[in-house]
Amino acid sequence: MKNLKLTLILFMTFVLGVCSAQDATIEFVVDMNGVDQPSADYALVTVNGSWNGWTGFGAELFDADADGVYTGSLDIAPGTTFEYVAAVSGEADGYSGWGLQWGDGCGGANVVVTAGAAGSVTTTTLTPGCADVLGCMDVNATNYDAAATVQAYNQYGNLSCIYASCDDIPDAEGCIYADSYASFYPGFGPVECVNYGGTACTVAILGCLDVNASNYDAAATEQAFDQYLNSSCIYASCEDVPEYGCIYVDGFGAFNATFNAANCVTYGGTPCEEPTTGVEGCLDVNATDYDITATVQAYNQYGNLSCIYASCDDIPDAEGCIYADSYASFYPGFGPVECVNYGGAACTVAILGCLDANASNYDAAATEQAFDQYLNSSCIYASCDDVPEYGCIYVDGFGAFNATFNAANCVTYGGTPCEEPISTTATIEFGNRPYYR
Repeated sequence: MKNLKLTLILFMTFVLGVCSAQDATIEFVVDMNGVDQPSADYALVTVNGSWNGWTGFGAELFDADADGVYTGSLDIAPGTTFEYVAAVSGEADGYSGWGLQWGDGCGGANVVVTAGAAGSVTTTTLTPGCADVLGCMDVNATNYDAAATVQAYNQYGNLSCIYASCDDIPDAEGCIYADSYASFYPGFGPVECVNYGGTACTVAILGCLDVNASNYDAAATEQAFDQYLNSSCIYASCEDVPEYGCIYVDGFGAFNATFNAANCVTYGGTPCEEPTTGVEGCLDVNATDYDITATVQAYNQYGNLSCIYASCDDIPDAEGCIYADSYASFYPGFGPVECVNYGGAACTVAILGCLDANASNYDAAATEQAFDQYLNSSCIYASCDDVPEYGCIYVDGFGAFNATFNAANCVTYGGTPCEEPISTTATIEFGNRPYYR
């Protein structure tokens, strides 16, 4: 009897060994750290799949080292391909095996695996849930990450977003660092931002910053200007102004090359001028009324230079306006057109080019005809039908014929001559009457 039992045990061991050797093993690795399971309600972790028709419990998994990663195995016929998902089951679902289920990753797709040869082990993994992607979620930041699902912060609690300018920050005020951004809060403001190497973005408080002005604003952080770029500061007298200029009832404008005391008066202001103790007159030696005794340049009531110039070659600027008794530089709003309208002679910088509309290189923007070193016109003509007079067409210009330059010379220099047509007259006599042809 003992021999029979021993024989039976040996036989079963042999059979199981043979069957096991004929199977392949699938090793499941399921990382549950991305979901809040298993739990008291769902204590068991399994994989369920198509190998058994998606029925009942599949293969139970275990976490021996409590690291949140569950493993288990399944013996199956070699070459078998199947799909599976991860699931948790427990008292909440009556241990159905299908309490809660997950596919792999953010997409939640079933995992497909194929068993290897007999005796082999094939490892397959599944990660339930969708892991958080840290990054900058602000579309106004230069490092905006469209794939991010959770806003990233650095070790100081600053937003891990990079902004190109204060116009892009998410708050009205804050601190831009090279690699992050911090909002202001009590104890951390513009001063602390700069001290830590950041760029402080603050809401400007516009007002008058000059303590000498009657409307000085101690709370202002940025000087206010009007639409004419005049300061908003109001001064009681010329003793209070920061520089020579014009006091208006609602502001102050500094003098410059195109705005002087005369202009100030014209616009209803009170001029604050530099005191003069010299002799006024024209100080420009190129002017016809240059005054060698003058020590201070004179200006007329319009703020124009009280100097008279014979031609545009003499004016002190590249361009300007010559009047009969004065001179004015051009400035925005006053150019050649205004100069002529006010009775002046406009001096402009010539634009050289071809002025002939019949030329192939006609330049509509040109104001003066261009010539080369031989005094040939820069105009280029396609044929003699286009030339303005008889002469020589070159590849880069045109030269008119004269007493010392004719068609033969033109050909010698590689040009195409355009000559006056020569008509010939032939006389044929018929009896005593001539016939002209």
